[in-house]
Amino acid sequence: MADRNNSSSFDVKHGHICETSYTGKNELSEQQIYGLVAFDITVLLINLVLNTLVIVYMLGSKNLNKVGFKLIFCLSVSDICLALIAQTLFAIMLIKYPDTTNCDIELSVQFFAILFTHTSGYIIALIGFDRYARIRYLTRYAEKFTHKRVNIALIIVCVLSILQASLYVVGTEYNFFKGGKRIAVIIDVLIALSVFFFLFTRNS
Repeated sequence: MADRNNSSSFDVKHGHICETSYTGKNELSEQQIYGLVAFDITVLLINLVLNTLVIVYMLGSKNLNKVGFKLIFCLSVSDICLALIAQTLFAIMLIKYPDTTNCDIELSVQFFAILFTHTSGYIIALIGFDRYARIRYLTRYAEKFTHKRVNIALIIVCVLSILQASLYVVGTEYNFFKGGKRIAVIIDVLIALSVFFFLFTRNS
């Protein structure tokens, strides 16, 4: 492998600096690269096996009509997508381009990793709201956590996750990567939580 200390984030194909979440990979040693690939593949396989078991169980049961189980099912689907797409691309990036910057694959890894990690994170938040609602609204839980509201929330989750992932890509393409990250954090705090709060605490 070439000397990574002399490498930069300059993408020869596109002719510009490509700043992503993986820019520092060019400075990793060969042992670190192999370690990261081994760790990534191990987590990928564990992710696939465990979440596949959850999905198989859910499909074989009659619990998908329950809001809590539906959210867990969606979480497992998101985690599997993370493993099959983002983690697989991450391993390919480290193996095929350990010394150089390929902006296309780095942007792809970044987009899908942020997309599915945010999707899973938002769904975990929804599961938390579900647990809270069961305690807070003992007699009105079914009224607060309706399937219609959950479906709307899941649509919002997808839209917000795509927006978050797109901000990082736009930040890289237009050279304001750090600014894009700050905007993404603001969106996380001010928009996502306020939307979920509105959906599940307002009166019907």
